[in-house]
Amino acid sequence: MRRKTNEGITLIALVITIIVLLILAGVTLVTLTDNNGLLTKSNNARIISKLSTVDENIRLYKAAKRIDKEIENSENPDATNEDLIKDRNIKRICNR
Repeated sequence: MRRKTNEGITLIALVITIIVLLILAGVTLVTLTDNNGLLTKSNNARIISKLSTVDENIRLYKAAKRIDKEIENSENPDATNEDLIKDRNIKRICNR
């Protein structure tokens, strides 16, 4: 007589697989949503990036105003920014 063999997944293996997947899902959720999680870090990085952009734009605006003032005070009122850069040290103007 031939014996019948079971060729399938057992209920215990299925339950263990589901438990492992639930543990992995829980760890993933904690990693994403914790106070020090990935979502919080990405939001903080986005805010810092926007603030840095605003700060850079303010510095560029101030530098442009200083350059315009230098052009107004120069001997050649028709000078452009490029002429001023060639004639004077631009770092001296921008680093005030």
